[in-house]
Amino acid sequence: DKKSRLIEIDGKIVKDQRIPSFMKDYYRKNLQNFAEFYYGSGINIWTGDQRLYQKELAGDSWEPSFRQVNYFEIDSVFEKIRQYAITGKIVSLVGNINDLFVLNGYPIGVVDVSTIYKYCFIHFRVFNRDESIRGIMTNSGEQAVYESFMYKSLDYVQGMEMNRLHEHLLYKWDKEKWPGELTQLMWNSPWACKYSESHSVLWSSYSQEALMGLREYCEKFLLQIGNCLINTEGEDIKELGEVSLSDLKRVVNDPKLKCCVESLVRYWREIGLKANIVLMEIPGWKEAFEKAVTEKIIKLRDVQNWAEDLGLWKTFIEKFGKQRLENLYRICGLSQWFS
Repeated sequence: DKKSRLIEIDGKIVKDQRIPSFMKDYYRKNLQNFAEFYYGSGINIWTGDQRLYQKELAGDSWEPSFRQVNYFEIDSVFEKIRQYAITGKIVSLVGNINDLFVLNGYPIGVVDVSTIYKYCFIHFRVFNRDESIRGIMTNSGEQAVYESFMYKSLDYVQGMEMNRLHEHLLYKWDKEKWPGELTQLMWNSPWACKYSESHSVLWSSYSQEALMGLREYCEKFLLQIGNCLINTEGEDIKELGEVSLSDLKRVVNDPKLKCCVESLVRYWREIGLKANIVLMEIPGWKEAFEKAVTEKIIKLRDVQNWAEDLGLWKTFIEKFGKQRLENLYRICGLSQWFS
């Protein structure tokens, strides 16, 4: 049971002569809290109820490759880690996680950044810029999820490019929030899901992989319209309503808008009716509008009332196509309202 398991682990800590007394006191005091945080509800360290790990053994895991480094079960892996610790190759640093100069050029294999990346950009300062470092980050929620990434330093020019990309993507937030907001933006991006937990990218790092990924993301989704820079993948698309109609007309054929027609239609109220009439020219917009209406995401009567209030109903009919709009009213059982 939980109590006997706790006593067993506590006893092992007490008997281990290699652990200094102050560390023993620390671990014994915080053992249960540590276990509950790191294992969450998925694994109960006290009862041995390892549902998450059993799922992985059954081949139904989000990342089966982690089985190869499961030191809970593989003695050789545990012994390797143990030898690293005994020989002083696992170092705990107090201070700035980025200041690796203190290791005096000693080769670095792995750095555990925990959750620091959420409030601090990871920009390792090392003697050898060509050195590749494996990083481990913790995505903490109901249970901790660990992801692995590679870090290779940027040169000066690349660092300046990274700064510009940050400014393009994060200008709306205070700078102290940039690391967390950038991480959240990319983790919420369907595009970024092509990365796996064993080969992830630490987006709030000044690394070669983060630069290449952000560069590709910005080229794919950021759209310059007049003085506005809009991310066409997220809710920023609503800002199209603030763009002048003349500027909007110049970009209706941009492929970036064609890829986000469903989002454009979803935010039709926020974007505004005048802008929507211009956006009808985007290939696929009318089809997305029809789909939203038939799925009852948009109410045709609301659109008509708004257009009539603004004196734009005739323009809307003309741009959308009278026959096409009449058919849509008929499908919705509203043909008596069409005029």
